[in-house]
Amino acid sequence: LEFRRVLFRSANYDKRQVAARTLGDLVRKLGERVLPEIIPILEKGLESDDCDKRQGVCVGLSEIITSTSREMVLTFVDSLVPTVQRALCDKDPQVRKAAAKTFDSLHSTVGARALDDILPTMLEQLQDSSLHEYTLDGLRQIMAIKSRAVLPYLIPQLTAPRSEER
Repeated sequence: LEFRRVLFRSANYDKRQVAARTLGDLVRKLGERVLPEIIPILEKGLESDDCDKRQGVCVGLSEIITSTSREMVLTFVDSLVPTVQRALCDKDPQVRKAAAKTFDSLHSTVGARALDDILPTMLEQLQDSSLHEYTLDGLRQIMAIKSRAVLPYLIPQLTAPRSEER
């Protein structure tokens, strides 16, 4: 699968976009038959030390999400959510930016479930000093793309009185 090599290893963003579109075409044509094989490959790619590869994962996931039916995305949402969430808190700013676009695709497909599944954990991670900077920027990236959906969700969360257990 040539698209995989280009998607993961190319430092050229345009080439990664073309590879992602090829992946999207493959998913559109073969759908449920290839997703069980492709999604784990992308999830594993997020573990790479190479930030271009991690960014490629986000580009590929975004293309998959927009290329398949809502039902298929919901079938894999339990795998997609943690992957998108990890990418939103990645140490590399370009990966976080690409992950925000993936979040946008996920939200456009599954609606409020993306907010409910991803944002609470990110808000909790703001308390972790080792993740704070990356998580905060991940939230900023989401807000830059999806503020109309995210802001009404975040404001009550951020202004609610905190219990002693938190």
